[in-house]
Amino acid sequence: MALYKDDTYVKASDSDAFDKEHKPGEPTPHSGIYRCVVCGREDVSETGKPLPSQNHKQHSQGRPIRWKLLVYSQGEPG
Repeated sequence: MALYKDDTYVKASDSDAFDKEHKPGEPTPHSGIYRCVVCGREDVSETGKPLPSQNHKQHSQGRPIRWKLLVYSQGEPG
């Protein structure tokens, strides 16, 4: 579970970007923290770079790795 100390810098969003599941190795659609929907492992990935796959453990019973956006990074402060 992602944690934060100061909610001044984090806000809730109802964007559909948080609802989509992504396969390992796919290009990351949004920089941020992703969570595996099967095992709960979290990892950071940057826009355009492949979502984690090589260092992620394989799941029992052949359940596929699927990533969901947990925290979206909006980029550099303006």
